[in-house]
Amino acid sequence: MLGKSPHELAPGEEADRTVQRDREVIESGRLGIFEEEPLTTRLNGRRYIQTKTLVIPGPDDEARQLLAICEDVTERKIAAYALERARDSAEAANRAKSEFLAGGRLHLHL
Repeated sequence: MLGKSPHELAPGEEADRTVQRDREVIESGRLGIFEEEPLTTRLNGRRYIQTKTLVIPGPDDEARQLLAICEDVTERKIAAYALERARDSAEAANRAKSEFLAGGRLHLHL
């Protein structure tokens, strides 16, 4: 991806968002950490990445290059979502059990 512009790597809105984010990092001069950004890829479809972006200054301390380190966190995001759904289901089952036991009797509808 060396030397590629965001518009060469991502579709319109995603590339525009990246350009804006990069401008903010250049202006602030601070490390930018961007969690779980959606990215549409040609080969793998929708993915989620974590990006760390920093300015590499030139000899005159002006921004010379922008370094972006990206990590695909899609599988981690999917696992976290599955864990959250499992926890919600377990809590709902526990509530139902508690309500049933608190009622003290079983009602059968035939």
